[in-house]
Amino acid sequence: MDKPLIKVLLSTYNGERYLKEQIDSVLSQNGVTVRLIIRDDGSNDGTLKLLREYSTNYSCIELIEGQNIGCSKSFFNLMSSAFEDDVDYYAFCDQDDVWHPDKLSVAIEKLKIHDKTPSLYCSNLKVVNEYGEFLRFMYSSNTKPNKNFSLLSNIATGCTCVINQNLLKLFINHDLPKDAVMHDWWFYCLACFYGNVIFDSDAYISYRQHSNNVYGARSKSYLVKSINFLKSLVNSDKEHYRERQAKEFLHSSYSALSNKDKKIVDVIANYRTNLFTRLRLTFSREIIPGISYPLRLRILLGLI
Repeated sequence: MDKPLIKVLLSTYNGERYLKEQIDSVLSQNGVTVRLIIRDDGSNDGTLKLLREYSTNYSCIELIEGQNIGCSKSFFNLMSSAFEDDVDYYAFCDQDDVWHPDKLSVAIEKLKIHDKTPSLYCSNLKVVNEYGEFLRFMYSSNTKPNKNFSLLSNIATGCTCVINQNLLKLFINHDLPKDAVMHDWWFYCLACFYGNVIFDSDAYISYRQHSNNVYGARSKSYLVKSINFLKSLVNSDKEHYRERQAKEFLHSSYSALSNKDKKIVDVIANYRTNLFTRLRLTFSREIIPGISYPLRLRILLGLI
């Protein structure tokens, strides 16, 4: 029986320190055939030299040498041209982690039962330091996808995400989003509203945290959380990315949202319009069940 063919999409930028270990772990996946597409986002260290060597030595690796456009746009660029008829699944990949050997095969096994609908698999992460030493797990064991809350909080960390053909088709048949925060968050929202999300509480990736991370695992320290919250109170001009993303999602050219979903997205997209709308979102059990009080306060103050 042929192994599933999965296209792994990797965006790199000045990542030579950890890149070899990451690529080797991708090429060593069990039970799947990997096609690795790498877009370099204008690196000026030794990253390109390393990537050229890999693409010369491995026929399954394709290298795209691009200009610097930023992490999110680089991934959207990769996704917009990723579709191929013979590819079964697609996965996002960061440049500085280590994948466990069964990462992709586990994801595909769980996605198989949802192949007729747009679906996304994501998982927990084993957070490690720059030396690969275990720190903690990213998510609690009771973490679950929540459609209504997906526009406010993302649990689909990109490097754990695997999607099926139907979800990619939904994405590429429409305009690229301009106000999406990150590629993984946008795909998480698409899958929540138009298909399925499978969250695996087990971890199949060592998620490395170091000084050069674009986005990373936030500290669990109450002191750090308190400091970040206070910063948000005086830096609100940068805190409305959720609102902008919700507005784009509301007016996007995807299949029409149900009336119920449209009303929920509209509340998030326009929550700062008046005090009544802000109060509705702040105290909504349907949209933000079990959310922390600091985030509720930020919503009430119009800071998200």
